[in-house]
Amino acid sequence: VDSEDAYTALEWKDDALWVHSLRTTVMDYTIENAAGRARDVAVEITHIENGRVVEPTKLLGTESPTRELHPVTVPARSETALHVVVEEGVMTRVELTTEEIDRLLDPGTLPGGDAAALKAARVILAEKEKLARDSQDRKDAVTENEEAIKFQKDLLAALPPGGAAAKSVDGILAEIKKAGKKISALQKEILALELKIADLRKKAEAPLTVLAPKKPPTP
Repeated sequence: VDSEDAYTALEWKDDALWVHSLRTTVMDYTIENAAGRARDVAVEITHIENGRVVEPTKLLGTESPTRELHPVTVPARSETALHVVVEEGVMTRVELTTEEIDRLLDPGTLPGGDAAALKAARVILAEKEKLARDSQDRKDAVTENEEAIKFQKDLLAALPPGGAAAKSVDGILAEIKKAGKKISALQKEILALELKIADLRKKAEAPLTVLAPKKPPTP
């Protein structure tokens, strides 16, 4: 079985980017008849609803629109080759990331308008992804400070009772307070970054809303 997808169009639909492709699947069968007389068989060929059988052309319909039968007569004690080609229209949702857009742009086969829309969105997405990395760095820092607080609290719990430990207690409490303030500051920065990220996501969508499959001319 050999399958290949060929790009046909891009579409912005339901607040998402979709790639329309024509998937061509090629299958080669060898049908063997060991009997002493010819045999009639029907080879089942299936495809998705938005598909068709290109080869063979002699087909028998069934109750299912996605299932067809090809009649074959195999001579006695011989083999018959069958070449099957199926075409299917496939829609694939594309995540809005610079990596996915680069993958679409890489072959250099997109129409000019589609490529321009993707490139405009990519500039904004690159900024969004940088802010996302900055936000993650701060989230990691929050985790580190939370672990530091836990460590200091464990130290506090392990101190022996009595006045001799008072100095250590003051130092531990100061470290806990310092880490708590750092967490509060980081959380404010994270919130601000997340708001910017959401805004950039919306801005990145704007150039893509013009994408739609090209309609054939009206006869």
